[in-house]
Amino acid sequence: MLFAKSCMNDFNIKNGTIKLGTLYEYRETELQHIADKEEGLLRFQLSFESGVTVPVDVFNTFASPAINIGNGGYRFPGRTNATLRPMGFEKIVGNMITMKKSHATIERHGGRKN
Repeated sequence: MLFAKSCMNDFNIKNGTIKLGTLYEYRETELQHIADKEEGLLRFQLSFESGVTVPVDVFNTFASPAINIGNGGYRFPGRTNATLRPMGFEKIVGNMITMKKSHATIERHGGRKN
Protein backbone atom coordinates (compact mmCIF):
# COMPACT_ATOMS: atom_id res chain seq x y z
CA MET A 1 0.00 0.00 0.00
CA LEU A 2 1.36 3.42 -0.96
CA PHE A 3 0.72 6.32 1.39
CA ALA A 4 1.60 9.72 -0.04
CA LYS A 5 0.72 13.35 0.51
CA SER A 6 1.73 16.24 -1.73
CA CYS A 7 3.87 18.91 -0.10
CA MET A 8 6.03 21.90 -0.94
CA ASN A 9 9.64 21.22 -1.91
CA ASP A 10 10.83 22.92 1.30
CA PHE A 11 9.07 20.21 3.32
CA ASN A 12 9.98 17.22 1.17
CA ILE A 13 11.64 14.43 3.17
CA LYS A 14 14.12 14.03 0.29
CA ASN A 15 15.45 17.47 1.30
CA GLY A 16 15.83 16.38 4.93
CA THR A 17 12.70 18.03 6.33
CA ILE A 18 9.08 17.11 6.82
CA LYS A 19 6.03 19.11 7.80
CA LEU A 20 3.04 17.53 9.51
CA GLY A 21 -0.14 19.50 8.83
CA THR A 22 -3.51 19.38 10.53
CA LEU A 23 -6.67 18.03 8.95
CA TYR A 24 -7.88 21.60 8.62
CA GLU A 25 -4.75 22.81 6.89
CA TYR A 26 -5.33 20.35 4.05
CA ARG A 27 -9.11 20.91 3.99
CA GLU A 28 -8.94 24.70 3.89
CA THR A 29 -5.75 25.54 2.02
CA GLU A 30 -5.93 27.59 -1.15
CA LEU A 31 -2.89 25.71 -2.51
CA GLN A 32 -4.64 23.35 -4.90
CA HIS A 33 -1.65 21.00 -5.30
CA ILE A 34 -1.86 20.01 -1.59
CA ALA A 35 -5.60 20.60 -0.98
CA ASP A 36 -7.78 17.72 0.12
CA LYS A 37 -11.34 18.81 0.97
CA GLU A 38 -12.11 15.32 2.32
CA GLU A 39 -9.02 15.03 4.54
CA GLY A 40 -9.96 12.91 7.57
CA LEU A 41 -13.19 11.61 6.00
CA LEU A 42 -13.97 7.90 6.17
CA ARG A 43 -16.90 6.69 4.07
CA PHE A 44 -18.07 3.12 3.92
CA GLN A 45 -21.16 1.16 2.96
CA LEU A 46 -22.77 -1.84 4.59
CA SER A 47 -25.36 -4.18 3.08
CA PHE A 48 -27.46 -6.41 5.28
CA GLU A 49 -29.31 -9.38 3.91
CA SER A 50 -32.63 -10.15 5.55
CA GLY A 51 -32.17 -12.03 8.80
CA VAL A 52 -28.78 -10.60 9.84
CA THR A 53 -28.61 -10.27 13.64
CA VAL A 54 -26.33 -7.72 15.31
CA PRO A 55 -25.91 -6.56 18.93
CA VAL A 56 -27.70 -3.31 19.84
CA ASP A 57 -24.42 -1.56 20.74
CA VAL A 58 -22.94 -2.42 17.32
CA PHE A 59 -26.09 -1.20 15.55
CA ASN A 60 -26.09 2.03 17.57
CA THR A 61 -22.44 2.61 16.75
CA PHE A 62 -22.98 2.67 12.98
CA ALA A 63 -26.54 4.07 12.98
CA SER A 64 -25.98 6.94 15.41
CA PRO A 65 -27.00 9.74 15.26
CA ALA A 66 -29.69 8.70 12.76
CA ILE A 67 -31.26 6.20 15.17
CA ASN A 68 -30.49 4.62 18.54
CA ILE A 69 -32.25 1.68 20.13
CA GLY A 70 -32.07 1.59 23.90
CA ASN A 71 -28.69 2.34 25.39
CA GLY A 72 -25.25 1.44 24.18
CA GLY A 73 -22.99 2.10 21.29
CA TYR A 74 -19.53 3.55 20.95
CA ARG A 75 -18.78 7.22 20.29
CA PHE A 76 -15.66 8.42 18.54
CA PRO A 77 -14.24 11.95 18.24
CA GLY A 78 -15.56 13.89 15.27
CA ARG A 79 -18.89 13.79 13.50
CA THR A 80 -20.84 10.87 12.05
CA ASN A 81 -23.50 10.93 9.33
CA ALA A 82 -25.50 7.79 8.61
CA THR A 83 -28.06 6.97 5.95
CA LEU A 84 -29.99 3.71 6.14
CA ARG A 85 -32.26 2.65 3.26
CA PRO A 86 -34.65 0.97 3.57
CA MET A 87 -34.71 0.65 7.32
CA GLY A 88 -36.56 -2.13 9.05
CA PHE A 89 -36.29 -4.81 11.67
CA GLU A 90 -37.65 -8.31 11.77
CA LYS A 91 -37.32 -8.43 15.55
CA ILE A 92 -35.55 -6.99 18.56
CA VAL A 93 -34.90 -9.49 21.35
CA GLY A 94 -32.93 -8.42 24.39
CA ASN A 95 -29.76 -6.77 23.14
CA MET A 96 -29.92 -8.27 19.62
CA ILE A 97 -31.54 -6.79 16.49
CA THR A 98 -32.47 -8.89 13.47
CA MET A 99 -32.59 -6.61 10.46
CA LYS A 100 -34.54 -6.72 7.24
CA LYS A 101 -32.61 -6.30 4.00
CA SER A 102 -31.10 -2.81 4.09
CA HIS A 103 -28.11 -0.71 3.11
CA ALA A 104 -26.19 1.81 5.19
CA THR A 105 -23.78 4.56 4.20
CA ILE A 106 -21.69 5.90 7.07
CA GLU A 107 -19.42 8.93 6.91
CA ARG A 108 -17.03 9.72 9.71
CA HIS A 109 -15.44 13.18 9.79
CA GLY A 110 -12.29 13.11 11.90
CA GLY A 111 -11.49 15.77 14.44
CA ARG A 112 -13.16 18.99 15.39
CA LYS A 113 -12.17 22.52 14.61
CA ASN A 114 -11.59 24.66 17.71
